[in-house]
Amino acid sequence: MESRLTTKKALARALQDLSRAKSVAKISVREIAGCAGVTPVTFYNHFSGKYELMAWIYNMEIAPCLQNLLAGRTWRDAVCGFVGALRGSPEFYRNALRNTSGANSFRYATNNYAIGVIAERIRLRHGPHAAGEETLFYLKYYMRLVAEAVNDWFLGGESIDLAVFADRLVACMPDPLRPLLAPSPERGGKDAQI
Repeated sequence: MESRLTTKKALARALQDLSRAKSVAKISVREIAGCAGVTPVTFYNHFSGKYELMAWIYNMEIAPCLQNLLAGRTWRDAVCGFVGALRGSPEFYRNALRNTSGANSFRYATNNYAIGVIAERIRLRHGPHAAGEETLFYLKYYMRLVAEAVNDWFLGGESIDLAVFADRLVACMPDPLRPLLAPSPERGGKDAQI
């Protein structure tokens, strides 16, 4: 397992290094593999393509934010964590956001990951029926809104303060999601804060 993780990290570092000099849209799997010192076959043993690799990089960075939702942190804290990950490697993420699009893109892959983790959090906290069809509908489209808003805010030069931005995203949350994403009092959260 450690070997697989080490290879994934090497591939991640290679993509990040290559993205400093050119658009991620123009970087090939062969280039990524070569920079990491592995073959393209080894790359494909770990990822289906470069967009999945880009998503893996971001998902590893936001995983603690999503897990903290289980530990009683607020949704606002999670939004700030999503942005904090982008701010940690701004050139790489600006490149990824500007130069990928479509259903297999970086944005969709990271968004789908977050939706899955949040849906699992809802199931664990509120029971398996809480993440039914209606909840998943609201969650999917709300997270698409969050992703597009973060994308526009981040690429647009962070035109408003992060705290104000996060508060506005919380205010846009559909009412059916509010009780499901509110921290539980027994875990140290405050139900008044989402």
